[in-house]
Amino acid sequence: MISQIKSIIFIIITLCIIGYIYKVYETTYEQFSLNATTKAETNPKIFYVLSPIFFWIASNAFLFKNANGPLMSRIKSLFYNLNEPAKFKTLIPLASLFALVISSLTAVYGGGALGSEAILISISVILLLFASDFFKNNIKQLHIENLLYIGYIFGFTFAFRSPLASAVLAIEKSLMSHSNNLITNALYSFIAIAIAYFFMNDEKMFYSATPQKYTYDLSSVLQYAILALLCGIFASLFFNFMYKMYFAVKNVYSNNYIIFNIIPIVLGLCVAAIINNTDAVSVGEGKKSINAMFSGENVYTIKNVIGHIANILFTFVSGCSGGLIIPSISIGSYVGFLYNKMTTLPLMQTLIVGMTSVFSAFFGYPVASAVVIQTILNQNVDVLPLLIMMSYISYFSYKYSNEQFAFS
Repeated sequence: MISQIKSIIFIIITLCIIGYIYKVYETTYEQFSLNATTKAETNPKIFYVLSPIFFWIASNAFLFKNANGPLMSRIKSLFYNLNEPAKFKTLIPLASLFALVISSLTAVYGGGALGSEAILISISVILLLFASDFFKNNIKQLHIENLLYIGYIFGFTFAFRSPLASAVLAIEKSLMSHSNNLITNALYSFIAIAIAYFFMNDEKMFYSATPQKYTYDLSSVLQYAILALLCGIFASLFFNFMYKMYFAVKNVYSNNYIIFNIIPIVLGLCVAAIINNTDAVSVGEGKKSINAMFSGENVYTIKNVIGHIANILFTFVSGCSGGLIIPSISIGSYVGFLYNKMTTLPLMQTLIVGMTSVFSAFFGYPVASAVVIQTILNQNVDVLPLLIMMSYISYFSYKYSNEQFAFS
C-alpha cells in the first residue's frame, strides 16, 4: 500500500513538472508558428533567407542520436522491448531530447510544416523514464510498461485536448498489443489524463468546425469507403517514401558531411519557394488552414494542398525534428478536398472522413483516431460509427499496401 502511494505521488509530481515544461514549449512553438505565418502573409520573400538558415540549424539534430526522423516509431519501439527496461537511455539520450526540442522550434520558425505532438510525447516519455530510473528504489510498484503508458497518454492528451480519446487510446493500445497489464495501464493512464486536463486551456484545436449532418444511404457510405481506401493507400506510399528519403539523407550525413550541409539549405530554398507561391497555407501544421475551411473561407486549391504536402516532406527529409501525426490530419483533409471534386458529397464531410482515414492509417489506432477527430472537430456522437468504420477501412488498406509494396 505504501509503495503504491509513493508511486502515485511520484507520477503526480513528475507529470506536474513536465506539464510546466510543456507550457513553455507550447507557448514558444505557438509564438514561432504565428511569427512564421505572419511573415508568410506580409513578407514571404524573407523565407528565402530564413528557411535555408534555420533548416540548416535544425538539421544539426543529426549530430545527436535519434533526435529527428520517425520520432513516434522510436517511442513505439520501447513498447516492443519491455524486456529491456534501460533501452530508453540509448534510444533517446537526454542530450538528444534537448536537441529535438530545439530543432523543432527552429524548424517551425523557418517555415517548416512538422507538428508538435511527437515532441510532447517524447518529452513526457523520456523524462518520466529518466526520473523513474533515478528514483527506482522508491517506486518499485511501477514497471516499464506502466511508465510508457503514463508518458504516452499524458503527451497525447496535452497535444489533442481530448481526454475521452486518450482514455480510448489507452485501452485500445493495450488490447492491440495483447498486454497483460490492461487494468493498471488504464488506471495509470487515467491519472495522467487527469493531470494533463489540469494544464489544458479551453482553446480548441479546430474551433471553427460545426457539426455536420451525414447521409447514410448506400451510395454515400460507398463513396466514403472508397475515400477511406484511397487514404490508406496514399498514406502507405507517402509516409514510407518520406522515411526512405530521410534515411537516404541520414546515410549521406554518415558518408559526406559537406553534401549533408548542402541538403537542408537546398530544401530550405524549396520551402521558401513553396511559401512564396502558396502564401501562408503551406506554413506550419495546417491547423489554421483547416479552421479557415470550416469557417467558410475556402483557402484550399490544388496548388496550395500540394505545396503544404511538399513542405511536410522537405522539412522532414532535411533533418528537422517534429511530428507527423497532426500533419497527417492536414494531409487527410487535402485528400478529402481532392476527392470531393469527383463526388457529389458535401465538402466538409469529405474533409472529415479524409482526416480520420489518413490519421488512422498513419497513427495505427482506428477507434482512438475516430474519437479524436469526432471530438476535436466538435462533431455529434452519432457520427462515430461511420468514422470508426472508415478508420478500419483505411487502417487495413494501409497495412495491406505496406505488405504488397514490401514496406517494413
